[in-house]
Amino acid sequence: AAFGLGNIIRIGGPSWSPDGRKIAWTAAVADLESDPWQIALAIFDLDAGSGRLLHLYNNVGRGGWFDPPVWSPDGRWLAFVAEEMNLDSYGLWVVAEDGSREHYLGPGSNPIWSPDNHWLAYTAYSQELDPAEEVRLAEVESWYSIKMNLPLGSIVREWRE
Repeated sequence: AAFGLGNIIRIGGPSWSPDGRKIAWTAAVADLESDPWQIALAIFDLDAGSGRLLHLYNNVGRGGWFDPPVWSPDGRWLAFVAEEMNLDSYGLWVVAEDGSREHYLGPGSNPIWSPDNHWLAYTAYSQELDPAEEVRLAEVESWYSIKMNLPLGSIVREWRE
């Protein structure tokens, strides 16, 4: 509430920005117009003492908590999984730290940023895929993605140069 976000009822999955000046959380937000609450990214600017909510959505509901959002190394982008009720927007999203731009990458998880801020690797899911998942590589800003040629069942854990 001290950061101007008094409508947060639950919060979890903290993720510090690379410069340590901001922290992103996944937050449950109470709103009299939503039934009964929604999920959003809560970005707290520690220097300014302010906060803002990004990408408010209705959650499908499940046990446990969400994976924390993942900051790009330059702190300009956050990648996160939105478990939305609307299946057309359920999955992996990227949003600019200031909330000005967001892009839907599709059903997916496990985002890993390249150290040079140019790429985002992630696991993509689809009923049309055989097998049902693949590792993809998206170019930052254009968000054009390509399938990585990796052995079946591969999961990207970290970026190595």
